[in-house]
Amino acid sequence: MEERKIEWLEELTPLLDVLKKNGQIEIEHIGSGLNTDYIKIKYKYKDENEKNCEENYFVKKTKKPSSRGEVLNSAPKDFLYTEYEILDKYYGLGARVPRPLQISRKDILRLELIKGDSLEAKLIESKSDEAKRKSLIEESVLALGDIHSIGRRIQGGILQENLEIVKTVDLMKRSELYFIVLAAYEEQLKKMEQNPVKKERIVEEIKRRCKDNIPIFNDFFGILHNHFLNQETQLIHGDMATYHVRIDENGKIVFIDFGKPKFSNVAFDLAPLCFS
Repeated sequence: MEERKIEWLEELTPLLDVLKKNGQIEIEHIGSGLNTDYIKIKYKYKDENEKNCEENYFVKKTKKPSSRGEVLNSAPKDFLYTEYEILDKYYGLGARVPRPLQISRKDILRLELIKGDSLEAKLIESKSDEAKRKSLIEESVLALGDIHSIGRRIQGGILQENLEIVKTVDLMKRSELYFIVLAAYEEQLKKMEQNPVKKERIVEEIKRRCKDNIPIFNDFFGILHNHFLNQETQLIHGDMATYHVRIDENGKIVFIDFGKPKFSNVAFDLAPLCFS
């Protein structure tokens, strides 16, 4: 993709000028979310021994409000800075997260790009091998346990005003909501957000389509509710899903996209990881 097609690329001029001076760069626009725009930078250069080297960066930019003044998903101010702060603390303690490289004016975040496949892709690839799928989920849950352990160590220094605080957790009451969110198609979720009046009809439609899985899902939440009943809330990922888990080129599990961290029960990371 040509550089001029990425409107905010000029805001990266200081970084790009340095990279161009020492090597070659390729820039690719790879997507947009409700609040952010994403690009990938491939940087090729020669080291002091004239060896060919390559680095890959993932850059996130906060979107500006549209000309119609639309609110962007009520994201907290400086939420990219909060993500940088959290990743910096996690990475410093050896957590399996991308290395944060640079934050610019609290609205542009540059990270290490994790090469490899998502857990979601790996599970689909192994759809005929139930043992392999189970192994992938178990490994991911164990790795997530490390994230939660480190989260308890760093949470005292996080800017909590930029996090969603969930002080009380009743998993049995929330189970239906979680199932809806995890089972719904993206377009249906958008309809629920844009027109709450239609929410009940959409909910019933999803429940009808997925009726065979609801008992299993609710049983799972019942087990979690009993297990975590007395556990205090803590820093969690907050947007855990199989596409936010990467298996890098060395087979290492890495957790990405810490843009929606919460103080809540760890079950709210485990449930979507197992059911998304």
